[in-house]
Amino acid sequence: SMFKQRLNVTFDWYTSETSDMLYTYTVPVPPFTYDRLLVNMGTMTNMGFELAVRGDIIKTKDFTFNSGLNFSYQKNKLKKLSGTYKGQPMTTSEHISVATVGAAGLVHNNGVTYLIEGQPVGVFYLPHCTGIDENGQYIIEDLDDNGTIDTGDSGDRKVCGQAIPKYFLGWDMSFKYKNWDLSMQFNGAFGHKIYNATSMTLNNMSNFPTYNILSGAQHLNNGKGIHDVQISDYWLEKGDYMNFEYASLGYTFTKDMLKWKFINNIHLSLSVNNICTLTIVNEVRGRVAATPRTELTLNDILDERMLELAWEGVRRPDQIRFCTFTEPTADRFKGVTHNASAGDYNDDTQGYTVVYPIPYAVLNLNKKLDQNPGYTK
Repeated sequence: SMFKQRLNVTFDWYTSETSDMLYTYTVPVPPFTYDRLLVNMGTMTNMGFELAVRGDIIKTKDFTFNSGLNFSYQKNKLKKLSGTYKGQPMTTSEHISVATVGAAGLVHNNGVTYLIEGQPVGVFYLPHCTGIDENGQYIIEDLDDNGTIDTGDSGDRKVCGQAIPKYFLGWDMSFKYKNWDLSMQFNGAFGHKIYNATSMTLNNMSNFPTYNILSGAQHLNNGKGIHDVQISDYWLEKGDYMNFEYASLGYTFTKDMLKWKFINNIHLSLSVNNICTLTIVNEVRGRVAATPRTELTLNDILDERMLELAWEGVRRPDQIRFCTFTEPTADRFKGVTHNASAGDYNDDTQGYTVVYPIPYAVLNLNKKLDQNPGYTK
């Protein structure tokens, strides 16, 4: 504490070791009566620090401003998951999958995060992709230089980051001017990764038209597209974010203002939660070949609505039947030929104009407004 307690700083450091963690092991029968056994065997360490700074920055008769900042760092390591129980060795796989990705066409080697001795809990253990070839296939590096590509758990994989954030940040501010007050809270997490399985799946051109894909999928790989689905670090992205958690604006009616005998004051406030999140958006948009937008046009909004229909499970023939495509959207699918017997079409020979139904709430407010053609009012 300093400056007559207007500035306060707190620093905490910790380290700990947790032992006898439970894990289920496969054991022989006999001597055990069942082939699975829950044993206290694992050891894990945690260390880190937390720094907190809070101060009354401005303090006058009518106006005050104070703020607090909290920053923390944590490091985690799984030291041991094997040992001996009643003279019987308890061992596990060298790489234990704790999270997998399910995607159309992906039938094996779909592990993403793992438990590995000597590493933090939940690390990304993935094949390394060096690029995409002319046929739209992922190029996987031969990490063990044996001349064979093996994307299995014990094959050509490496640790690429962790799912748990290393750093956390909290920041709050409060202002007061006479009877008005305003408070805000920000939170952030940094130093971790996120596997973008959604983009991996929806950019796989080989799934089209059986499954929906993103409208920009065919522009990837210099216009050749990606015609493959495979777990790799190609779709691993930074998970850093900063969240504007809430803001609250209030006003206090004092006893002198109210002139009520049994009430000292009344405080009214308006609060908004989860206002916005700032993250590495451009990296994600870059994956789907979309440039960051500073202005939106009507066609942009209609294109997004078409993608919403895709997310809702509406197949392309149904999208054509219930709405149609703007020319920019149709351009993205040029050269993609569909099965005519299934009711599909070739985008090179037909063009469409988007017509969506007007919401009933809008129609009810404006009785002179007619529903768009093809829809019931």
